[in-house]
Amino acid sequence: MANNNQLHQDNAFFQDIEAPQDIAKLQDNVTPRDDSIGQCNPLDLPEIRSQIGRFLKQHCLVQCVQVSKAWRASFLPLLWSRIELDNIHKNSPGLKELELNCHLVKSLTFDESILPHHASICYPALRKLQFRTVHGCQELAAAIILQHPLLNSLMVGGSATELLPLFWEALLGLQNLVSLDLSDITISKSNTHYFNRVIKRLYNLNIGFLTLSDLTEPIDACGKLESLNLSLDSDISAEAQISWIAKYPQLKHLGWFPIFAYETDVWDDLADRAAKGTWPKLQELYLRSDASDRQISLLIGGMDNVVLLHVGGASFGPLSMSALQPHFIHLRELNILRNPLPSSAIIPRILASCPQLELLRADRVLGQHIVEGQPWACERSLTTLSVYFEIAPPPFGIAQQQNILQKISRLQRLETLDLGNNSRHDDMQGSLDLRLEKGLAQLGALSHIKSFCFSRTSQQMGVEEINWMMENWKELQMISGALNDDEAETERLREKVESAGIMAFW
Repeated sequence: MANNNQLHQDNAFFQDIEAPQDIAKLQDNVTPRDDSIGQCNPLDLPEIRSQIGRFLKQHCLVQCVQVSKAWRASFLPLLWSRIELDNIHKNSPGLKELELNCHLVKSLTFDESILPHHASICYPALRKLQFRTVHGCQELAAAIILQHPLLNSLMVGGSATELLPLFWEALLGLQNLVSLDLSDITISKSNTHYFNRVIKRLYNLNIGFLTLSDLTEPIDACGKLESLNLSLDSDISAEAQISWIAKYPQLKHLGWFPIFAYETDVWDDLADRAAKGTWPKLQELYLRSDASDRQISLLIGGMDNVVLLHVGGASFGPLSMSALQPHFIHLRELNILRNPLPSSAIIPRILASCPQLELLRADRVLGQHIVEGQPWACERSLTTLSVYFEIAPPPFGIAQQQNILQKISRLQRLETLDLGNNSRHDDMQGSLDLRLEKGLAQLGALSHIKSFCFSRTSQQMGVEEINWMMENWKELQMISGALNDDEAETERLREKVESAGIMAFW
């Protein structure tokens, strides 16, 4: 075993975590080295350990570095590759630990304030930097940026802060910067030229609640952006925003989240531009809108290969479905929540026609449509399913429930299962009955479930169901929904769920 005192010092900010006794025996549980037949323990290979470490959480990495010197050499760089400095809750590594391991840090986040001594440390491998807020500490933030000219990704939050010229000058020194995320930042007219110069070199730009002060025209745009998420908290008109977006014809990803609702002609403008080929490479679209079925179909028709389509709140009907059909083969995500049009007949077709589908969020689907539909083509790909299955009263509802649960049970990679009533309908009587005696046990094969939701449904679950979930869903992290219509019983069950370390929301 590696020296425990040294390990404890190197990882002092994880003092509350101790390695389980059996972690050191992990190697013994794998086929040992046998030179006579050319076999070896896969965990003896540093390459294998490094690949495994990419998927481990921080506390697991802490355990791994305590197994042996070889494991320490493999997992310590991963443990330090992503560091968050939290000066408020004192969960951060100390100055000595930072100085000792600064060469391993690739991603650094300042959660709240920035302490002066942080600006004195150089991280040679740092490529991603995040400031949750630069309010009151722009000078220190700029100093840190200047020490790391090889940064390629920067995230800045401001609490409505206006960025100073010295901060913009620091950004202009980042010749390798390709991704910039600005949230709750103000840009005055006098500093707009800085912003224009910075974004010309970017491939990815995320703007959240950005205030552009004293501007009557859109900011100039020319560059090589491939990904743009835009949410402007300002008086810039929708037409001006669309005109600005249109200056980036090479976009592959577009997210537009208007603060206010717009008139129909705004969505006509966006749809017409898409139909005319303004964004011929667009594959991912996130849109917050109340666009019509025709407008959504035009947007889809103007895209390349539709891979991600999130149009919650918009009308998704026959025209949109027809436009999307040629893209079924490579569609990975579809979000049509809050659809004003009936979507019950659409959902089974999507599930049966999209072999690469990983995420589906939709409203209500009638159980009869699922029974009559084809087998689901996404059994090996779907990780997130959020649909309210409404079944008929007995006796027809019994068969519908079993058919639905059976199809869900075949989703081999499912991690998030949301059966809650997210539709516009308030009726809770047609929801799936999630008791063991009614078929819940069919979902035992869903070994990767992390989140289980059934909000706004009527349930009569008890301790047996809770015990079953904890026994069969080892990765379960959250339950959302009232487990029982009786409030007292729900409270008792909530305490049991939370005592097992699972978050519970009713």
